[in-house]
Amino acid sequence: MTQLDTHVTHFETYEARENAFRRHVYNLVPRKHGSPRLFWQDYARIDYRRIAHLAGHPMAWISSNPRDCLAFGSAQQVLNAAGMSLGRYFNARSIAEKFDLLDLRHQPLRTLSGGETVKLALAKAYIAADTCQRFYVASPFVWLAPANHHLFNTVLQRFADKQADIGIFVLTGETCPDAALPSTHAQAAIANGPNFQITTRRLSIALDAAISQLGNPPAMARVSDTTLSLISPCLIRGANGAGKSLLAKTLAGVAKHTGTATLLSGANTHRPRMLFQDVIAQLMLRPIHRLLNPDSQNLFENISDHVHRFINDGKPSSDATPLAGSLLATKCALAAARIAERPRALILDEPDWGLSRPAAIAFVFAVIQAAHDYDVPLLIISHKSWWRHCVNSRLFIDKHRLPRNDRSSAANILFTITISAQSCAGHMVS
Repeated sequence: MTQLDTHVTHFETYEARENAFRRHVYNLVPRKHGSPRLFWQDYARIDYRRIAHLAGHPMAWISSNPRDCLAFGSAQQVLNAAGMSLGRYFNARSIAEKFDLLDLRHQPLRTLSGGETVKLALAKAYIAADTCQRFYVASPFVWLAPANHHLFNTVLQRFADKQADIGIFVLTGETCPDAALPSTHAQAAIANGPNFQITTRRLSIALDAAISQLGNPPAMARVSDTTLSLISPCLIRGANGAGKSLLAKTLAGVAKHTGTATLLSGANTHRPRMLFQDVIAQLMLRPIHRLLNPDSQNLFENISDHVHRFINDGKPSSDATPLAGSLLATKCALAAARIAERPRALILDEPDWGLSRPAAIAFVFAVIQAAHDYDVPLLIISHKSWWRHCVNSRLFIDKHRLPRNDRSSAANILFTITISAQSCAGHMVS
């Protein structure tokens, strides 16, 4: 078996890792975490001559956003296109089954979860191993739940058996299965978190609004009726594709649905807000100062200062602008802008994406403290076990895909989602 560590290069920052990955793929993935100017600079630097010279030595790659290497509308189309390069019979169904994609083959790509998307990217790479002599991947473990890590190992072993050149680019702490408890300074941030309540009644969430299905009812996910009283911060867990982000988007009012989905807390009246895993897409190439008004600017500076205090175990940073131009600064600014609105809750979707483990822990605890100061509950969606001892309540999401003959043609229900909660840190939830 191949040894993971022999292929891994660790980086302290998102920017350093992206620069290294981009060099290995000849600038095929321009920067999207900077300004439009940087994007077009990188686009102009795509080394077509070098790529043409190496046409006889093709490479497979998966960027930190796996959608970058998926150019088609569905999983079936992606697998078929990858198989066309083999020049021989190709059984797309068997590959889909190997990567747990059978039920997702004809689902529009835009409706797949982050974990399902990276499973598809891994399946494509597995097919490409027959013809590619190099394999480069950035942060594969951020998107995958632990139960699916074996799929990455399967792909890695296949390339190793072909004696391919392998490069795995990760952030510090990303490959560690667990983490020690945060500092005493950080743990103090979770004390006395505000209570909140989640209620769902006859809830069905639309999964797709693709133009190709215009005139047909959209595919739906049905959610069990639930009333849960919880305490912030709250950890939301579940398998890849279980519906964690889907439920969060519904609570935040950004997913089309029927029925009722409410999150109530304290005196705050604005709808819950969400920080997506892919914050770069949420930024929409705007500079940080465009995100902030005077209130949120002060909060941004406060969060930034606490990030460094948590990293330095309570000591302030000596650098006046320590986060300038970084993805971490972008996350701090987006969080500050949302907390300043005093929403009923702030939901962080996989907040460690793009951050080393120390930076992710510092960022989350800084945001928890800022949110609690504004009486805003904080919810964390994550596969990482880092957070399990650092929250006051936990929410579990489970998906049950319906057999085809059980699906209602009128409602077009593809699967059901159940929600349950658990006490932790001495607190009880119901």
